[in-house]
Amino acid sequence: MAAAFDSKSVAANGAPRNTGYFQVAGISPDTGAVSVSGNFPAPTPAESASGAVSGLLKNPNATGTDAGITAIADGENLNVAPLASCVLPWGGKVAHNATVTAYQSATAAFGTSCVSEQRKCNDGALSGTFEVQNCSVTAAAACALPWGGTVPHGDVATAYSEASIPFAAAYGCADRKQDRECVDGTLSGSVSYDKEACVKGEASACAANASYSKNAHTYSVPLLAHGADSGNLTSADVSENHGVFRYSLTLSCNDGAYANENESGPAVASCDAGYAWDAGSSSCKAAVNGTCGTAAKSYANSASSYGSDAFCALGNGIAAPASPTFPGAGASVTWTCGGSFGGSASPTCTASRGSCATAPSFPNMGALTVGNPTSIGQAWTY
Repeated sequence: MAAAFDSKSVAANGAPRNTGYFQVAGISPDTGAVSVSGNFPAPTPAESASGAVSGLLKNPNATGTDAGITAIADGENLNVAPLASCVLPWGGKVAHNATVTAYQSATAAFGTSCVSEQRKCNDGALSGTFEVQNCSVTAAAACALPWGGTVPHGDVATAYSEASIPFAAAYGCADRKQDRECVDGTLSGSVSYDKEACVKGEASACAANASYSKNAHTYSVPLLAHGADSGNLTSADVSENHGVFRYSLTLSCNDGAYANENESGPAVASCDAGYAWDAGSSSCKAAVNGTCGTAAKSYANSASSYGSDAFCALGNGIAAPASPTFPGAGASVTWTCGGSFGGSASPTCTASRGSCATAPSFPNMGALTVGNPTSIGQAWTY
């Protein structure tokens, strides 16, 4: 190895003062450097070099008894005192001029590096300040999950902002999802996404309702599954407008609520006394008895038709028989008129016609005096 020497410990041609002996191999006339070889524990002036150890001895321009070091003859023995080693902070030693790696701390945070320095031994004094022999980078921390448990650094946890979404909602679980990544103990994303799972609710059935009201009409609606139709439902009897009526209702179930309601009617159950059902107006109408019209009268012999006269005045307006013929001279025609809405038929209606033409009228000419005819064909005057 390369050996360093203190020139003050050198003794030439005399008894050694310290340990560590080297034999002079050569002297540089320019620098005063003395090359030596050999390491002898107990040398004598007569020993010669052995081994392959080499080193370098320099003359630091010393004065006094050591000033003649550059004049040491080749081959003479020299006494050299080696420089001191250094004590390491963590125990042990390091030789003079050797270096070791030391660290600022034993650990470094995740994502950083260990900070180190090279410390060199110089005759018992160690350079630098770091005192730790080994250093490791701390492993990344796992992340605590909002719903319990942990997720390793670098892994992703799927989280939801809602655990349950109503069936009728326009959005689904996918719209309330977020992937949260663990980065050294910190979970990315929004803290509002703190549910482990999400479920879209199922549609609700519609409960049975024995007294469901629609337009003040009462129906008994059975239990209906979501999407099911009720079929035709009949209302309870409704007393109104001179009768007893029933209405019809159809509906369906949509997530617990009735939908597509369609009511029709009424259909008559019965009409009050004196009333009858009129399909045209869907109502109970009061009974109307049939009555004869203006055609039920006496016509002059000279008349030839009923003209604008009607056979029936009230009721259903239907004569029986239908369209009675106009009576002949001295004759008559009969018919009846039907009632309406349960009313009775009229009594017999009669139209008659005179048998003779009406005598012409003459002006009043006072007393008439005539002769006294005595035979057929005889004329007279007045």
